[in-house]
Amino acid sequence: MCTDTTIFFTHIPKTSGTSFKETLLTPNIPEVSIFRYRDKRQWMNDIGSYKIVTGHFKYGLHNFFRINPRYITFLRDPLDRAISHYYFIKDCDRSKYLHPLRDIADALSLEEFYSKNVRLQNLQTHYIAGYFASEMHYRFPWLFSSKMLLECACANLRRYYIAYGLQERFDDSIKYFMSILDWKKRNYVEPKKSTSNRPAVSDLESHVKESLKRTHRLDIKFYQYACENFPI
Repeated sequence: MCTDTTIFFTHIPKTSGTSFKETLLTPNIPEVSIFRYRDKRQWMNDIGSYKIVTGHFKYGLHNFFRINPRYITFLRDPLDRAISHYYFIKDCDRSKYLHPLRDIADALSLEEFYSKNVRLQNLQTHYIAGYFASEMHYRFPWLFSSKMLLECACANLRRYYIAYGLQERFDDSIKYFMSILDWKKRNYVEPKKSTSNRPAVSDLESHVKESLKRTHRLDIKFYQYACENFPI
């Protein structure tokens, strides 16, 4: 499948999105054709002229611009992603970049970072479920349940994402994207380890691991669904 409509790359934090862009996006798409989205104040009337829109946004961004999109994304083992995200925030050099969550991460343990911040839980499910479903669940969980949020994420991945990758199968994912998008060139870039001194999932104390499983239970189910339906 090849598409000439605008492609929206849902870059979920710490899912090899940067490695994907360096490996495949940059060699195939000119810089002038890439729109790097930052926030909803960044309105662009001619966004449809770009081939790629990339950034940390949830499914549904195209509705703000009223254009026909195609979505792609990368996913990652939820517990591994959660650990990587926390330590990435703590490892940022304050003299170069102060992450907006840095003070919170410094004040809390890995377990507390997620247990005390509901909007950091199940990030992959919320991103793929989209803006509307995500906010409905945050604001009215008794009306829009966790089950509904998970079902929405699975349905969106199945219906609206023309391709997705799995970090744990990075090379297979790159080949799959190339076939779907008809991209011919690639750089040989492996997923980067941008966090130092972070523990592996297997290194965690049992109570910490169990806590992360609770705060990412939807992501665990969603990732299982993605793995089971990965086409190669």
